Amino acid sequence: LSVYFMSRNDFTSDGMYVIPSTGWGKDYVVAAATALYVSAAVDLPSEFIIIANQDNTAVTVIPAQDIRAEGQPTTARHPKGVPFTVLLNKGECVQYQTTQSQDLPWDLSGTVLSSNNPIGVIGASACPFIPADPYCDHVVDMIPPVRTWSNT
Repeated sequence: LSVYFMSRNDFTSDGMYVIPSTGWGKDYVVAAATALYVSAAVDLPSEFIIIANQDNTAVTVIPAQDIRAEGQPTTARHPKGVPFTVLLNKGECVQYQTTQSQDLPWDLSGTVLSSNNPIGVIGASACPFIPADPYCDHVVDMIPPVRTWSNT
């Protein structure tokens, strides 16, 4: 069984291969894309999601950029480079997004994750310019764990 996710909207679409839980790992480096800042009213962050399939899954996160507080896009709940730990149970997930900033690139790529149980990780961005302006397509991809990386 293979599962693919497709998000289709007018003028923007993206899809991803869903890595089965047997392919999940304990160590990750997030690959996302930059946030887009147009004005304080336009909030298009870089982001990632962590998914657990076992109870008492402790995930340590070292953010590559400031991560916002829920409902407060300009407030950093987790500062860049400062490790924090989140505890998830089976079936739970958590989403983290960059704070709003005019200092681009504001990207969660490079965020390091380490857990005691295998996790699934999705890297995303609400509206990166890929390719350059004027394109604004969301991107979303499930990230392979570090253990699957090649040595060359």
